[in-house]
Amino acid sequence: MRRRVGVAAMLAAIVLAAPAVAQQPGGGAGRGGMRGMMAAPSSEELTKELSLNAKQQETLIELLMVLETDTKDAREAMMENMQMVRDGSVTMDAVREDNRKSMATLREANETFNKKFKTILTDEQKTAYDAWLAKRAANRGQGRRPPA
Repeated sequence: MRRRVGVAAMLAAIVLAAPAVAQQPGGGAGRGGMRGMMAAPSSEELTKELSLNAKQQETLIELLMVLETDTKDAREAMMENMQMVRDGSVTMDAVREDNRKSMATLREANETFNKKFKTILTDEQKTAYDAWLAKRAANRGQGRRPPA
């Protein structure tokens, strides 16, 4: 029982810290930056949008932690590549293939997350989640500069 309470407290701390991390400079979606492209959904947002029950919230947090772990290396590699491009130490062409591989890793991890997450949702929640994903995908392109 104590272990369960400890795990719940740790998960709550992670969930409560997530909004602060997302609000760090360059960390918000809609800025057209790397963080916006790669940001996982917040448990608070999905809980509210889908009216998740306590058991669903617990499973969601577990799935988000796995997603975070599975994508950490790819996200860090892309951020390092972009920093090197900004610093002028490499060209975008030099890191393009690495970034494509990292993006493939991110897409695969997100697809796995979506499949697993949908298994805990009701049919009504699945429909709402699909609508939320479509809205998120539509908003993803906002803030980007048009091609020159």
